[in-house]
Amino acid sequence: MLAAVLLFLSLPAEALPLEQVFFHQGPASAESVAHWSSLPGQRSYVLDLGNPTSLDLRVLLGLAGLERAELESARYPGEDTEASWKLLASRGAGFVALNAGMPSADEIARLNGIAFPRISIVLQGFPGEDEAARLKDLRGNVSLTLVTAYYPRYDDRPAFDRLPATVPLLFVTDYWPWYAHMDVFNLIPQTIRLRVSNIFPDPASLDYLHHIRRLERVQVETSFDAPSADEWTKFRQKPVHWITREWVPSEAALDAFAAGGPSQLGLRRLTVDQDWDLMPEEIARLERQPLPVRWIRRAPLAPTLRRPVDRRPGFPSTAGEPLGRRTARWLFARD
Repeated sequence: MLAAVLLFLSLPAEALPLEQVFFHQGPASAESVAHWSSLPGQRSYVLDLGNPTSLDLRVLLGLAGLERAELESARYPGEDTEASWKLLASRGAGFVALNAGMPSADEIARLNGIAFPRISIVLQGFPGEDEAARLKDLRGNVSLTLVTAYYPRYDDRPAFDRLPATVPLLFVTDYWPWYAHMDVFNLIPQTIRLRVSNIFPDPASLDYLHHIRRLERVQVETSFDAPSADEWTKFRQKPVHWITREWVPSEAALDAFAAGGPSQLGLRRLTVDQDWDLMPEEIARLERQPLPVRWIRRAPLAPTLRRPVDRRPGFPSTAGEPLGRRTARWLFARD
């Protein structure tokens, strides 16, 4: 077995196609769905639907060229939308509860009936003990994302002890774990995933990181290249997902990232989170990489929905389109 792995690692790595992901905020109009469906190729979608009606959901059934969809909602499916959600789930759409809290017993029963292939629950705090215990009744591929200012402390352990051990936890914050956090992570039964923004771990943090027993993967979110190639090799065999915001890494930075771990075994991934069009040279640079690369961008507006473009000097040609940035830092939290 070891010989087979070594042989595989010695083979030349082949470039992978660039995966495109469209992000849209708000209900999608029939015109938008028709426009997206007319575009060539397959793509994935992340749609922040807010509080969708049954009609909003059924419009999405006309979406063609769909590779994968994550549908974010500010509330769990109700009696009024259950049938529409079930149709979307049958097409493979995942459900993301975006700051909707933990589901009630009735909502869990409804989710079980819909049978989403993936359910992600996003919270801006830790669940209570009773809320955590209810999750044992939720069937399927469930994950929990916690976007908080700090990692769990010893006092928070009872809630995590009541969560199912099979539910992976993604912690989204802006600093790396210390000794106390490592200790707590090793006392709770769930798989741990971390997403840290705009900072690489120092030597002490790296030591703690390597001693978190159930740490499954690390996501590093930056708007700059790593200071040195060593930043990636320090993660050793840990799966690492690099997310760049409004930034396409340089050729040297991409090579260092790919070389920093066994990318051929799927332990290195890259997501470029940029709304502006990539230049042809940037696309070619990304497609030369021997690792999965995703480009997530704002979904284009249908021509009938675009406002007149402001052609004054200094304005980009896309000035007629809304330029508001999304703040959903948990996008594709499962990857």
